[in-house]
Amino acid sequence: MKILSQNKKIGYNYSVLEHLEVGIVLQGWQVKSIKAGDVNITDSYAYIHKDELFLRGMKISNWNGMGNFEKTLKAADLKLLVSKQELKKLKSKLTNQGTTLAPSKLYLVHSYIKLELNLVKGKKKYDKREQIKEREQKRDLARELKNEKYF
Repeated sequence: MKILSQNKKIGYNYSVLEHLEVGIVLQGWQVKSIKAGDVNITDSYAYIHKDELFLRGMKISNWNGMGNFEKTLKAADLKLLVSKQELKKLKSKLTNQGTTLAPSKLYLVHSYIKLELNLVKGKKKYDKREQIKEREQKRDLARELKNEKYF
């Protein structure tokens, strides 16, 4: 599994409730750009429209065909491939207040491009501060244990 793009702030900004792997409907130039690593999923999200799942805000660089890239990025609404049963479950879970679908990874499985979607709930500012505090305490404890010498 080769990771092509990753949203590293998912764990910091949101509480992850559930993971889901989905496929994406892409055109040829989009596949080439994504495999070249010219894609960004940080500001994207998924939504349900007329019993279909779509991804909005994923930015893919244009592919010129000669191996050159233009510097402009295009935000695309892409259809996501998910079973009807999974879509029905997601629809019922998205009715909860404050939950959304946010992508965390875009990766290759064999020759297929897959997207890991997370059902997330936004964190409050005090939750983020608490997480930072816990991380610093763990780091300090690890540093102290490393500096101790046993005789």
